[in-house]
Amino acid sequence: MNSNYQPLLENQTLLGFLVIASILVISWFLASNVSKRQQVRRKQIEDEALKVTSHIRQVRQDFKGKFMPLQLRDLLEEKWQQFRPGNLRYFDLTSDPAVDRFALSVQDAITEIDEAASIKPSQEDFAASAQALLLELADIEQEHQDRLDELKAEYDGAVEYVQQSLEQERQRLAEEIDLLDKARTGS
Repeated sequence: MNSNYQPLLENQTLLGFLVIASILVISWFLASNVSKRQQVRRKQIEDEALKVTSHIRQVRQDFKGKFMPLQLRDLLEEKWQQFRPGNLRYFDLTSDPAVDRFALSVQDAITEIDEAASIKPSQEDFAASAQALLLELADIEQEHQDRLDELKAEYDGAVEYVQQSLEQERQRLAEEIDLLDKARTGS
């Protein structure tokens, strides 16, 4: 290699390394910045969702010891499932408008809960609720009875297996004892 080109080659190599290092630093900076923004958005969403779940807890506390209309109970369960922390990962974190839309949905949910909680049930509502509760009780009792039947069948099957195993062992040992007696007597 010609020595006149040696400094030029070293400068080009150094320049290449600097370009690569700059790209890596800029990429790291951009990635960490995007990650920080996503963390901030996630925290905002969690804080907003906490408003709904706290409100649900408060409404449940307010109805403690009192009859809660089934429509309100169902609405609280639906909103709890929608806004509980485990389900928040499904929400869009890519933009601030998405977080703003989520905040609006939180306000809508709280308003919907408050409206449902303020409705005074009529006698027809009480009758329908009583019927629904009786049906729910019957369903729960049937589910438990089905589970008990399954467990009893499993238990009976296990007992039968143990009894068969015991009987087989008795037969095996009886045959062994019979062979031992025959060997002793010389027959």
